[in-house]
Amino acid sequence: MFFQTPSRLLLVVGIALCLYTAESSAESVCHAWWKTLPPGSRTMTVKLMKRTNDRVIKSLDLKAPKAKLLGSGANGGACGKPYGIKDKGICLWAGTNSKSEIPKGLDSGWVTGGSKQNCGKKVSATSVKGRTSEGTVLDVCTFDEAGRKLSVEVGCSMMYVSLATFLELGGVQGVDNDQIQIKEWSFVDQPY
Repeated sequence: MFFQTPSRLLLVVGIALCLYTAESSAESVCHAWWKTLPPGSRTMTVKLMKRTNDRVIKSLDLKAPKAKLLGSGANGGACGKPYGIKDKGICLWAGTNSKSEIPKGLDSGWVTGGSKQNCGKKVSATSVKGRTSEGTVLDVCTFDEAGRKLSVEVGCSMMYVSLATFLELGGVQGVDNDQIQIKEWSFVDQPY
């Protein structure tokens, strides 16, 4: 009888904590924004993800290689999975350089160090050239070249892509600052 009461108490406390955590878990500010967009209006600018030896993404259009890609190498990116140029993957906004304060109850960006629910999710994109590619969320980017701040609309509608994804979408290295316009994109898996 002595051991049953503490066990029941622990069970009740455990269930209460699980319910509290489920209730208090917020969605990302980008998912909240994305849900407001009608199908057909989810346009996005995609850039080829470039790395230098400093583990930074180089943005040719801003002439400032300062957009740090968090994580790399054998340990993988922010999502913890190693990847290379042959992997079809994407890097989504962290939201840490938002122009406006992130509303209470929402996580910043699509992926953050403490909120990795979108890691491993599949994203399908179709370029204005009519080419479609499906990539996996592999990492987080700030897109803060030259220290710029982004609105939620701009940050949430940008992604850097791996070379394999860029080429599959019809991108050409060295053309248009290694950018390609996406006319429609969507999560294949339900985003957070």
